[in-house]
Amino acid sequence: MALRFGTDGVRGVANAELTPELALVLGRAARVLGGDHVVIGRDPRRSGPMLEAALAAGFASAGGDVELVGVVPTPAVAYLSDVQRCVGAVISASHNPFADNGIKLFAPGGRKLPDDVEEAIEAEIERELGGEVGNRPRGPGSAPSGRRRTPRAYADHLVGLFETPGVLTGLDIALDCANGATSALAPEVFDRLGARVVVRAAAPDGCNINDQCGATHPGPLAHAVEVGGFELGLAFDGDGDRLIAVDHTGAVVDGDHIIAICALDLHRRGLLRPRHRGRHRDDEPGLPPGHGAGRHPRRRDGRGRPLRPRGARGRRLHDGWRAERPCGLHRPGHDGRRHPHRPRPGRTSSNGPDGRWRSWPRRR
Repeated sequence: MALRFGTDGVRGVANAELTPELALVLGRAARVLGGDHVVIGRDPRRSGPMLEAALAAGFASAGGDVELVGVVPTPAVAYLSDVQRCVGAVISASHNPFADNGIKLFAPGGRKLPDDVEEAIEAEIERELGGEVGNRPRGPGSAPSGRRRTPRAYADHLVGLFETPGVLTGLDIALDCANGATSALAPEVFDRLGARVVVRAAAPDGCNINDQCGATHPGPLAHAVEVGGFELGLAFDGDGDRLIAVDHTGAVVDGDHIIAICALDLHRRGLLRPRHRGRHRDDEPGLPPGHGAGRHPRRRDGRGRPLRPRGARGRRLHDGWRAERPCGLHRPGHDGRRHPHRPRPGRTSSNGPDGRWRSWPRRR
């Protein structure tokens, strides 16, 4: 069975669709990403250690230096991949039930893999499964042993994002960790920021991840916030890359609203600036402004000069259409535009209010 990348890595039922053999082959095929160092993290699913060992063996057999960081959120692996400029791998099925599992890869720098890179890895997997052995290191030292360490750097990074120490002092916050990868990290970070924290669903046993808790089931957290009088509730999913919030009234605040809140805060502090200056965001390199894939080229007059966009009072618009705006003329035959098409004198029109044919008066 060949592996195929979906929208977020590869997933399947652990030990049935996603087997240790396939994880081993994926680790070997990921050598196309380059680099000799890889960071591997996972969530607390029961199948996690099995797939972690197989994936690490695959990376090591291809000559990679493997660093195992244990149970950590997915953003922690992306952060370590960025800081160390190395390949990152996460063994998790995110918000899926515990029986599923998956493998997500990050390019050096903590970035998602482009489609062409995923296709190259799939082709390499096909060659591996077909018995083609690539250039593998041989002899002593060809398979470095995995190193384990506690990812304290990521917790320090999160706390350091706030300029004021104890910025959350005095706030009562309820956390729902979905019995997943944030069970140990999230309470520690919020405690270091000064908040009084009450935690639920933070006792993973390998089988209870996302089980009626977390971001996919915010109802229990909303009830706890409303009854307990908390200022805020935060619910994570199994691998900690999804967040649902609950306000002080117990109302659920989804991701779209959270992004809007963050954008307004950045704008208020003067930190929200456009990425592109002086040109449209959809303009493409090598093309004149306004000719990008996401925008129609501006119309031009007979001398090649661009037509300026104007208002909607029957004047010319940038797309060449005339605005449909009532102009106060309500006689029969008028269709609401300032300059209706009139038939020639003597011809008839069926635009009367009763739908009957009427003669258009001759102009004198």
